[in-house]
Amino acid sequence: MLLACPSCSHKISNYDASIGAANCPTCGYPVHSYLKDYFSQLKPFKHFHNDVLIEEGFYKDSKKEFMWKSYHANGLLAEMGGFKAGMQEDEWKSFYDTGELQTRGSYINGNKHGEWKHYSTNGDLLITEFYEDGKGRDAIVHKY
Repeated sequence: MLLACPSCSHKISNYDASIGAANCPTCGYPVHSYLKDYFSQLKPFKHFHNDVLIEEGFYKDSKKEFMWKSYHANGLLAEMGGFKAGMQEDEWKSFYDTGELQTRGSYINGNKHGEWKHYSTNGDLLITEFYEDGKGRDAIVHKY
């Protein structure tokens, strides 16, 4: 959730933002025009290598913004997550080159924050790490 209602600060999901939700579900503020203005400021970006898409996202004021995705050489999704004003923000996921989830966690102001989970290629939870403002606080090893 990268966007917030300008009236009540309720978080607006990437999905709701991308479809141009008409009203904030919390306070009813008409966020459509706000979102329309926000998206009009985004400049799409795609980077190809040997005709294969390896990265795509948006820029705003010359900084990465909103949803970004990178891809493995085989075309499968490698990583996806959000940026706000050039810093990693919100939930990020990384994937093995076979498509399975590898890591899931969140950033706040460019720093890892909260619970980060790491998975094996067969989906088993391997490690759970806990971060606060980018500093590792604890880890639980589930399997290795």
